[in-house]
Amino acid sequence: MMNKKILLLVSIVAFAVGGILWLQLSSNQEEPFKKVRISLKWLHQTQFAGLYVAKEKGFYRDKGLDVEIKEWDFAGSQEKDLAERKEDFAMMNPIEVLKAVDKGLDFRAVAIVYQDASWALAALKESGITTPADFRGKVLGLKGGTDDGKIIYPALLKTFGIDPSEVTIKPIGFETGPEVDDVVAKRADVINLYRTDQVYLFDKRGLEYNLILPEHFGFEMNGDVLVTTQRLIDEDPELVRKFVQATIEGWRYAVAHIEEAVDITMPYVTNDVYKDRDLEVFILEKSIPLIQTSGPEKIGNIQFVRWRTLYEAMRSNGLLEHELDVDRVFTREFLE
Repeated sequence: MMNKKILLLVSIVAFAVGGILWLQLSSNQEEPFKKVRISLKWLHQTQFAGLYVAKEKGFYRDKGLDVEIKEWDFAGSQEKDLAERKEDFAMMNPIEVLKAVDKGLDFRAVAIVYQDASWALAALKESGITTPADFRGKVLGLKGGTDDGKIIYPALLKTFGIDPSEVTIKPIGFETGPEVDDVVAKRADVINLYRTDQVYLFDKRGLEYNLILPEHFGFEMNGDVLVTTQRLIDEDPELVRKFVQATIEGWRYAVAHIEEAVDITMPYVTNDVYKDRDLEVFILEKSIPLIQTSGPEKIGNIQFVRWRTLYEAMRSNGLLEHELDVDRVFTREFLE
């Protein structure tokens, strides 16, 4: 009888201990990672180094996110993919964000990576063109594929009191490189380009040039914007917060560790042009002053006045059909 009681007691204790262990294992079991997809506004390169760093250093995984970073698809539509939920986030040009909202899409900017746009204008030094005041009678090369030149040129002409009839605006190539040939061959006196990578081609060829920066003449705009949809914000605000915070952490690390960030980026690069490591270092070094304009604590900051400036420029140049409430195009709620 005693043996039965002892056996019963042992069984009860074993069951209790087993139950406790099961509860502990269950509570310690990791939550499944949430799959997140982000599309880029261009090809893999250090322009997006903060994303690769956040992924490879585990910043996303620490927040329970399994992130896929997709480069620009020439055959697809980034806008369509985000709207149809094939992507959760996108790195976009702010011009494209406003155009999407103008079409009625529920896109929302949740962080600004490039506080200053990388857009710039360049002219050979021998031309004597140093400011927009020198544009009269000149051929202004308009790089294809983007609308930035359609906004920058008219804005600067207006600022300097130059009538559009006093200049020739000429479409030039879209690919990286041929537009430099246009200015060298005198097919254009000025070209619009990205100061973070395309001026590398001038340097590599040993060309002397003048760089004209729109912000020096009162035209300040943001660059790359991290965008999602209002629908995702409503459905899973915590996911949005985690992704934004991990992305900003990735960028803070990247700007503080340039060589490591380049090393992390290089395996992602698919295009031969961007497999030049010196170019990738150049891009990141030129990007940092545009990203970190007010210290690392301000990375991601959103400024209303720059959205308003861009919106008004786009409206005046016929790039938007409707009046927009610019306040509703972005939100700062995930930056803290």
